[in-house]
Amino acid sequence: MFKVLLLLILYSFIYVQGGITKEGVTLKSVELSNNDITRSSIVTPSVMFYIGFQVELGLEVSYGNLNFDMYGNKEYQQFQWDYNNLVNRPGPQPLIGEFKIQICVPVQMIETFKTQISHSNYSIQIILMKNNDIIEFSYNEIVNQFPNAYLIERYFDKKPDVNNFQILVHPHGPLVSFILDIDHYGIGLETISIEYTNNSESNQVINWVTFVTNNGYIYIESLFYPELTGYDYTIISLQVTDYVGKVATFTESQLKKKFGFSGFTLHPTIPQDSNFFEYTLDDRNPEISYANRITNLIAYVNLNSPFYPLSCIHGIGSMCTTLFLNSTSVQVSNLMLTNGPTYIGPGGQKFYSFNQFTSVEGTIPCNYENVKTPPKIENITYSIGEIDSLDPFYLEINVTMQITQASLQLLDMIDFLSPGYFLNSVSNINGDMVTSNVYLSFDSAIESTERYMVSIEDSKQESANFNVIGPITYKRIEYQDIMFQIDFTQTEFDFSNQSQVTIPITITTWTNSSDQLQNNFFSLNGAYLLETGLSNYFDISSQFISSNGEFTVYQTYVTMYNNYGTILEANGAFQMMYEIISNGNTGFIPITWQCFTVNKPFQPTIITVFDMSPSNIVYSNKTSSIQLTIQIKGSQVNLFELVQFQTTTQSEYLLPLNVISNCTVISYSLNTLVNDIQCTIPVGNLPSQIILFYIESIIQGQPVTIPNAQLQESGFPSYIEIIGPEDNGLVPNITQFSTSFNLTTNTISIQYDIENECNFVAPGTTVDFVIFIMQFYFDVTGYPVYQVSQDSFSGSFDINFCELEGFIYGYQPIGIYISINSTITGTQYQFPYDYLVELDPNQMYLPIDNSVCDFSGPRLVETGILNRHSQYDTTEQSVDITLYYKITDDISGFNSLVATMRLVDTSYDVNEFYFQTFSISTDNLVSGNTRNGIYSINITLPQYSNGTYQFSVNSLTDNAGNTRPYTFQNIQLVSSNPPYVNAISDITNPNLPKLAGISLESQSNTITITATGVDSLYILSMGAGLFEYVYANQMSTNTFEIVNYNPTSVNTGIYYFGVCLNSKSLTTICYSAVDLENLGFINSILIVNSNYSPPSPPFSNEN
Repeated sequence: MFKVLLLLILYSFIYVQGGITKEGVTLKSVELSNNDITRSSIVTPSVMFYIGFQVELGLEVSYGNLNFDMYGNKEYQQFQWDYNNLVNRPGPQPLIGEFKIQICVPVQMIETFKTQISHSNYSIQIILMKNNDIIEFSYNEIVNQFPNAYLIERYFDKKPDVNNFQILVHPHGPLVSFILDIDHYGIGLETISIEYTNNSESNQVINWVTFVTNNGYIYIESLFYPELTGYDYTIISLQVTDYVGKVATFTESQLKKKFGFSGFTLHPTIPQDSNFFEYTLDDRNPEISYANRITNLIAYVNLNSPFYPLSCIHGIGSMCTTLFLNSTSVQVSNLMLTNGPTYIGPGGQKFYSFNQFTSVEGTIPCNYENVKTPPKIENITYSIGEIDSLDPFYLEINVTMQITQASLQLLDMIDFLSPGYFLNSVSNINGDMVTSNVYLSFDSAIESTERYMVSIEDSKQESANFNVIGPITYKRIEYQDIMFQIDFTQTEFDFSNQSQVTIPITITTWTNSSDQLQNNFFSLNGAYLLETGLSNYFDISSQFISSNGEFTVYQTYVTMYNNYGTILEANGAFQMMYEIISNGNTGFIPITWQCFTVNKPFQPTIITVFDMSPSNIVYSNKTSSIQLTIQIKGSQVNLFELVQFQTTTQSEYLLPLNVISNCTVISYSLNTLVNDIQCTIPVGNLPSQIILFYIESIIQGQPVTIPNAQLQESGFPSYIEIIGPEDNGLVPNITQFSTSFNLTTNTISIQYDIENECNFVAPGTTVDFVIFIMQFYFDVTGYPVYQVSQDSFSGSFDINFCELEGFIYGYQPIGIYISINSTITGTQYQFPYDYLVELDPNQMYLPIDNSVCDFSGPRLVETGILNRHSQYDTTEQSVDITLYYKITDDISGFNSLVATMRLVDTSYDVNEFYFQTFSISTDNLVSGNTRNGIYSINITLPQYSNGTYQFSVNSLTDNAGNTRPYTFQNIQLVSSNPPYVNAISDITNPNLPKLAGISLESQSNTITITATGVDSLYILSMGAGLFEYVYANQMSTNTFEIVNYNPTSVNTGIYYFGVCLNSKSLTTICYSAVDLENLGFINSILIVNSNYSPPSPPFSNEN
């Protein structure tokens, strides 16, 4: 059997003239754009494969793969291809007969760095439509038939070379700057390592994998710890490694011979004590705190210096605060909250003091006990009694649970696609009985309420699973037949003169079975999601170019920011991955027919002015701030800040990036290339210290670090010396605190008076009133606290909990403490909850009643068309119809409704498309009131309207800002008659819209569009956070304008737009940005804004 099988394998293909044939498929040609690649820079090249096939009659190819066996173990780097890869991209069509495909391969995705010269071993796979049969052509077969089909990667066999190496020790602190000039010949440096000794028992090694470089030199800066490791250091070795694995190593003697030194000496510093404090525990602290009541655990701390910080971080289930009685005597209060999990054992609440190189902690033991009663379900109700093959809709479920001595932590409908629900879903609390109101998107094709599992976890970490029997669900049958095409005219993200680059894209889909696009994503090399616009057949927020149910064209975009190249290590060619989500489909489709490239030219930027006033040496009790005037020549500066160096110990307890300035880019001249920047550095009442700093900036969208050494080299201030006030022993002291509560409005009124003669509170410091929940609750965002800040140290104010942003029904009861920032970094002067309760005549009795607040959106009870006819004849004249909506809202009252009108059934002409929004408000109220009323709106079906128009509702919003979304299926469930009308016309509109021209006046950003046969006109603008419909003003019969189009919410950059023309017969003709470019029309606009918002880093695509 083995011999027979071997013979079959050996003779399953034949060489023919000009090709190889296997099982009816002939590989006719393999061509490469470049088959001998030398990697000489960090810019990644690409190779385009052109592959020709001939398929026998009766066979059809489904898709195929170009596989690279990178390490010889058959773990392939795979490049999938299908009809999208056809040369000249004719669109979806069967892969039959003779055809040719193209595949672009970024070399970065296939390189292994195994040897200096590496042959890329690849194979070509074909998957046939019938039975998914696989036919594969091996590398040896390919190169034997097509000798020029080989691919060789070459790498420079030369290790990096260090031309210059300097060490700069800061004269005012233990900051050491290592400055290197390195030549490297491969694709970049991977690590720089310095091994040093300070006459201790073991050597120390510092490794760097990220490097600061903005002028060709590499700067590596680090704070040392002379108090721990001494002042004299000898470098044992310097090692530089590139990405190919070539290593340059310099020993101590080699460093001394080449650069004249092999070590450095730090300047003397004032020794620092590490004996920060002593403390005792309050004898009244109970051994165990119980979950059914608040318990306050106290420690008394004596600081050995008023300049030592003391801080405590809220624990899980506790609120820790520091009450300073004077500058060295502190009472640490750890308030144990109710409803937490049982905890018996070592550990407890920590409080800390620290300096640059070490820290000391104290502990308040915190044993905690709660009951073990698990949650259970009492009742579940549904907004619908039966789900009969329904399209996706919003299902409302009310779950009543018994939760003992706890709050709801997580309610998870395990078998549903919706995420878990937390305390924000709670709509009623009555003793142990808790009701959650869940409003979830439900799809009967893949979900069922008939039998599903519910998991409940409470705040004491007790949990239980329940098998639930709900309404009968009849599965909706789906067919997966979506086909798509992606079109773009640009492939290069060129950052030569931009901080962000957008590429406009159109997506065309085909389906015969309503397998519509619901969303899509683009990612870089399949690893990081890039910014894009929404493409969803059911969402009006998508930018539709045309649609008739079977054939839909969307406009979208991909934006990459200049800093992405650093984050993603992308430079040169890369592959874009497309993820499609449709009714019956989810999958990743690599865009392999074309590579995209990132072009990141180096543009030097030079600081020419860096002036501090009054100076960099100040008395902080006499000077509140230092003013810094800066001029930078080169590319445009977006952001600029001074950052204080921190040691590892400081970073553990403070913010990782200690920004000490507040800078504003005043102006930038395109003629002189000069940036004017003004900074304020607050220094008021800072304690004595030396501040060593560097600069973090964003220049043309690219993060750029300007090291301290460069400031020293240029003769600019590189440190700030603070001469601070003496300690007077005083701290802020609260002399009055009182509260009162209004049950009707759910409002607390606070009066307070704080005396402050402390020398270490900065001018303008706010008094922060921190509202916290007095029961244990911890979600994905952390422990919920709300801060209300007051500018004055005495006064009165109100807090309305119904209007407090983010406050939810389940946040009760609540407590308050007060916090005031100190200029001693890490210290806050606080007045704990229990301390304020003793001052308050009301004992901080705050019986908040969140049931008077409006936390839920309005409800659509009924909708329909008054006196609906089976059809409306628009041949001779227009026809008016009336839509009505019955809407209720529990407290604040209805505010607005967003609805859509969509052409869903007509002849399949791409021009016969219409999908527009309209809205109603309280102005449309015809009976009742805003809590329970009927609203109506008249809609005109103009002459020549022809087709079935569907009316849906996107969302309802109340006066409190709560929104409730709906789908068309929801509308069908509450409609008294079918929510659509049939318009017929025996005559086609003789004057359909036609685009004639687009012009742009760049000074005012005025877009002028000329078109005929137009009723209204809008643009679809997009790019870098902009994705909107903008309607034009009609200036004359055929002229429309959008004046001064410059949205202020986006960064400076080039933004693209498409144009849509609404006819006078309820149809729309749209031109995407890609269409406009192909037609020779303007399709982009430069938006200029002085403010800059750094983009969020790209999300990792874990799939």
